[in-house]
Amino acid sequence: MGDGITKRVAVIINGDPEKRHLGNVERAIARFQKDGFDEVHVVSTKAPSSSTLFTDISNGQQALNTVLDGLRSKLDDDDVLSVYITGHGDLRNGSACVVTPNHCISLLGLAQKLDAIPHGYRTLFMDQCFSGQEAHRFVSPKTTLLAIGSPGETVSCQLFTPEFFSDNVPDFNNDGIISMRERYEHAVGRYDASTALFYSAGLATDLAGHKARKAPFRKETTKVSNKGELAATLRGLKPGQLALVNFSADWCKACKPYEPVFDKLAEQLNGKYLMIQAKGVGGSDEDWQTYGISELPTVAFIDWQGNVFPVEDRNNPEASLSKIIMTPQAYAKSLETRYFEETDTDKKIEILGKIADLGSSGLPSLTKIGHSIFSGADQKLQESYLTKLADATRRAKGTDEKMLGDLFWKLAEQYPKAIYEIMDSCGTSRCRTVGRITWGKHEELNARVDARADDPKTPVDLRKIIVIWRYSDSKANFALLQSDPNPEIRRVAARALTSFIGQWKPFIEKAVVIARSDPDPTVRRLVIEGLSGVMDMPASIYGLLCQGLSDPQEVIQRASAEGLKGHFFQFRADEPLKVEKKKGVQIMLTEFQRSTDPFAKVVLARVLLEAPKDEIKTETRKQLAAYIRSNVSKSKMGQAFLISY
Repeated sequence: MGDGITKRVAVIINGDPEKRHLGNVERAIARFQKDGFDEVHVVSTKAPSSSTLFTDISNGQQALNTVLDGLRSKLDDDDVLSVYITGHGDLRNGSACVVTPNHCISLLGLAQKLDAIPHGYRTLFMDQCFSGQEAHRFVSPKTTLLAIGSPGETVSCQLFTPEFFSDNVPDFNNDGIISMRERYEHAVGRYDASTALFYSAGLATDLAGHKARKAPFRKETTKVSNKGELAATLRGLKPGQLALVNFSADWCKACKPYEPVFDKLAEQLNGKYLMIQAKGVGGSDEDWQTYGISELPTVAFIDWQGNVFPVEDRNNPEASLSKIIMTPQAYAKSLETRYFEETDTDKKIEILGKIADLGSSGLPSLTKIGHSIFSGADQKLQESYLTKLADATRRAKGTDEKMLGDLFWKLAEQYPKAIYEIMDSCGTSRCRTVGRITWGKHEELNARVDARADDPKTPVDLRKIIVIWRYSDSKANFALLQSDPNPEIRRVAARALTSFIGQWKPFIEKAVVIARSDPDPTVRRLVIEGLSGVMDMPASIYGLLCQGLSDPQEVIQRASAEGLKGHFFQFRADEPLKVEKKKGVQIMLTEFQRSTDPFAKVVLARVLLEAPKDEIKTETRKQLAAYIRSNVSKSKMGQAFLISY
């Protein structure tokens, strides 16, 4: 019950001492004070400079509970409660929370605490990471909600929030107030937060609960008879607005008694929603199937982004408002649907990343998509899928990590050929990301990986891959590179030797033999790339590598990839080796004369200039230096080389 007096109380919750978050706290305080709030409670890591009721959140969950319990006894059904949550967000055991110095405040528990505080109207703005994970729990007919990260997404509050609280937000519709929706639209226009979750409780209101002079929609229902008319009508929705649609058809006898009930409901709701009577005529009711409607009559909310949410009780549709903000599981399912509808590979990969970020909530969708991908032949999708899965596993904790790791093993055992190809084709850094799944992060996961390697049921080549990445044993990996009959395993071994610093150096001379004699050209290329990354590699080795190759361009691929600023040009030619240095230098000079590739000649010339003075005549050195100066601009890579030279 209310006392007839409207009190306006704001609560700001911040668990992080970073400057950007403390700055947002100050912005929120200024906004609430300008909007005429009676009290502003700040539960944060540091007392703000402005005059407020401050509680140190470092004291634990109890500090926040004390503030909220006090408001529960102070506020009533006439009052306005505005809550702003900032700082770092995290997932703990699949549930979102607000990180504080000593604990993590559960959003689920916070929703229950806030629901217990009486209010006539409530606004809630959350800008921390994973703020959308439990957002559906805050939805009610008396709440306007904004969470700028969808379930599983991270956000940049330092970009969005200053615009949201700004004094420069315009009154877009000239209704006399700056509503939550107008603040949202203003901020979105300056910072891309298209995936933000926004729900508006009917009438436009500002942060302090002041209502607009008129409702956003008229009381009467709008009549449409096909999907074209319905789509055109829905395009009038603004961010945060909802349509309430009664789907029916002219042949549907069960639909007719409800039509006047829906019209009366429109009058009672008084313009809070765009009320639409969608009555199919002459068979056009089939159009409603495009909205996922399979039986008539059906009443559903449709949001401004086109998402459809059927209600459970046609006579009390607002009881289903919590469905408007998707649960993480529903969000994963919607992303899965979008994935299979999408035809562009890059967009599919983007969707994969969002599903993987959901952890166990996205696991059913990841599993279904994974089987679809690996039963096909799109290697780019396969590679991206494993990378997203590896990244998600690396970030996961507890149960999520185990479930994601198990999914990798199931796919690896069902589609071993695809897994080998991915491990072969992906770049070194990406292979290491994929490798994180196999070697794990925690002792328990490592033990399970070891068990896989020892299990005779695990495919032999997959067991070899596990050993390569799990133990990074240079001798064992080089032995596989030398002798394994499967070229895919030799490729993985070569990549692993390159991934771990210093693993090639003990095997330089033997590796040169492999680089010149392995029957698989990819293995030869990978060995050359690996050798070119060895610090202090003698120039004569490059001469031996060049010998017999069709073009020395193959030797310098790694240098090209690293922008010619790495250690390729820092190798010394004066270390003793079991090769005749002059022979290597002579081979390089011969290749320099033979090559027609200006960039290859520039690189060879640069390496030759590193040779000891007694190995190359002074006149030859001058010629090599002159060639570099005159030809370095003939290719983009050559220009990059000029910078390093």
